[in-house]
Amino acid sequence: MKKSIIMTMLIAVISISAVMAGGQKEDAGVSDDGMKEITYFTYSAHPDHMDDLGNMIAIFEEENKDIKIKVETAPYADYFTKLQTLVAGGVAPDVFELNYESFVTYAASNALMDLGPLAKNDADFDSGIFYPRAYEAFTYNSKLFGLPQN
Repeated sequence: MKKSIIMTMLIAVISISAVMAGGQKEDAGVSDDGMKEITYFTYSAHPDHMDDLGNMIAIFEEENKDIKIKVETAPYADYFTKLQTLVAGGVAPDVFELNYESFVTYAASNALMDLGPLAKNDADFDSGIFYPRAYEAFTYNSKLFGLPQN
């Protein structure tokens, strides 16, 4: 089970600018020493599951030494307003949580990256680890724009 969670995070995280339709410089998120920093924005981990998230990130970073994950949080009551502001300002986090109600709006506005090619090119990716209806819920116009968290 832990392997499937890590693989899910891996697919999400490797889509370095998954939420951006454009407008960022090509080397955004890469430091002078070649380290890539990926920002993950969450509401569901805080405050009760930050240790769990930290453990998953530590495993991921150990297996991907050139990537550093930066976590940002916001309470659910403020999360979607802050996210909308970040996306509109062109400074959205690389990876973030969306509930289904919000997903369609972001997908329709071209604010999300198609993850299908990444999944297809990853020999370890197995869509079968997801409940089929939940997996399909994060497709829009036959493109995969997100993965179910649970």
